[in-house]
Amino acid sequence: MKTLVSGLLLILSVVNYIGLENGQAIITGRVLDAETKQLIPCTVAIRTSDGSLVIDHLSFKDGFRSGGQFEKTVPPGAVAITVNRGFDNDEEGLRNKRK
Repeated sequence: MKTLVSGLLLILSVVNYIGLENGQAIITGRVLDAETKQLIPCTVAIRTSDGSLVIDHLSFKDGFRSGGQFEKTVPPGAVAITVNRGFDNDEEGLRNKRK
């Protein structure tokens, strides 16, 4: 599956592993710059069918940060995936972080 939104290209792969607990699936994704086809840092939010959000750490509850490639285990059911590139990831934000 490929989705192009505002200069981002999201490539997803979903694999359902019978050996995983409760029939869970693994979602792998790559977020690319639509022009250069290079991986780009972003924030990814995966909302599961029960409404919970997949996170890496309790200190960041809006999803997880990715360098452009990710792999997450999710429970059975539909998921909604949102990819954001906000202030933390734009050139101005990176310059301000370096100061």
